[in-house]
Amino acid sequence: MFRLRRNTTRNKQTGCWLWHGYTTRNGYGQIYFKNKKELIHRVAANLFLGYDLNSKNIVLHRPTICFNKNCWNPRHLYIGSYSDNARDREEVTRKRKRILEANRANAKQA
Repeated sequence: MFRLRRNTTRNKQTGCWLWHGYTTRNGYGQIYFKNKKELIHRVAANLFLGYDLNSKNIVLHRPTICFNKNCWNPRHLYIGSYSDNARDREEVTRKRKRILEANRANAKQA
């Protein structure tokens, strides 16, 4: 646990626990856990949520709370399926589109 905390900063505004150790090319935190490379949010789910690292389910970030791939706060995670992941990805895409449209509208008014 010390190794996790040593490479982490906590963002007080978002509540994210941001991993500053090794990350994958896609930006996910990675660590050796039980002699195997694992993604940091999967390790957090194992330690705090009882997630089985050999499970066919996947660990996802709650799209209403967290967009940080290197966050490992267990409150920002849930255990889901690939269809949950696809649904979350669509929700995030819709949110980003609404934000972009609102920003464009505000820019035109300025």
